[in-house]
Formats: sequence, structure tokens, C-alpha cells
Amino acid sequence: MVFVILMGLFGFFLFLASIPIDLKFQFDSFQSPRFRCRIGWFFSLIELNLPAERRFPGKKKKRRKTERKSIGGFSFFRLLSRPLLIRSMDFTWKIRRTIHWTRLRGDIKAGLGEPADTGILFGYFSAVLPLFDGSDERRLRWEPDFGDEPLLEGTSEGVARLRPIEIIPVVLAFIFSKPVLQAMRRGLRQWRKWK
Repeated sequence: MVFVILMGLFGFFLFLASIPIDLKFQFDSFQSPRFRCRIGWFFSLIELNLPAERRFPGKKKKRRKTERKSIGGFSFFRLLSRPLLIRSMDFTWKIRRTIHWTRLRGDIKAGLGEPADTGILFGYFSAVLPLFDGSDERRLRWEPDFGDEPLLEGTSEGVARLRPIEIIPVVLAFIFSKPVLQAMRRGLRQWRKWK
């Protein structure tokens, strides 16, 4: 009896996970940075609108750079490895296949506040860009900012559909892969030293 109940719950979960989720988002920073997102589920019978406004780092006055703690501060650069980059590229390709973009446009100027990290992220973005770009409805452009302060400016918008049953296994396989777990451990050690 318990087995039948568990199988029924599992089947019900698979049914819910197979229902597509419609996603629509828009970001702009013309006046003040704003992010709007609408999520529709169960054939748009259930909708969720995220807060209409959210603060992002914009233009800031340059401050004097303080001395970094411990081994030079927390940096994504120290977490990278060749296996992690290969795994990330594979993850991006699989995510691209599970998320069906009807529209994806962006014209962004962004930086992480650390030139090395910004350069690495821009290099990765340039490598995966052809997976998303290729038509008038899917066009992305990112101009890197190598300043000492985090920056996010520009506009972006997208319309997509995804099925949780397709994307959940991909995400879990990536999170629990060996390169990602090793990077998490290195990041945790680095964070403890930096604190």
C-alpha cells in the first residue's frame, strides 16, 4: 500500500514537472535600474510577478581602494580550472537546448569590480554567445567594464518556455559534478581566509 502511494506521488510530481513554465523578463537602467519578471505556470492559469523594481549597482563615485584581506581578496579567478571550464561549457549547451527562447535581446555594459574576473567572465560569454545569438529575435551584446567598482547598465529582455522535468536533471548533474564540487570547496576555503 505504501509503495502504491509513493508511486502515485512520484507520478504526480512527474506530471507537474512536465507542465511548461513561461518566462518573460525585462531589465533597464535608463533612470534607475529595474528588473521585471513574469512567470506563468499551468498554461498561464498561475502567474507570478516579481517585484517591479530591484536595486542593482549603477554608477558610483570612485572610492579609494582599501587593502584586501588575507590572500588578496575573494576572486573567481582562483576557482577556475580547465575541467570546470569544460563542464561549464557543456552545462551551457545543455541548458540552451532545454530552454526554448522566443525572444532574447540584450545590450549590457557590466563589470565585476575586479578586472581579472571581468576578463574571464567576458571571455566565457564570448565563447557561449553563438549558442544564443543568430537572429533578429536573439541578439546579445556585452561591453565589459574593467573599473574597480561593480557595474551593470543597459537593457535586456527575453521570452522563453521551459519544462522543469528537462532542466532539473541538467542542473543537478552540473552542481554535483566533480569539477564544481572541487570549486565549491576551494571557494569555501578562500572565503574563510578572506573573512
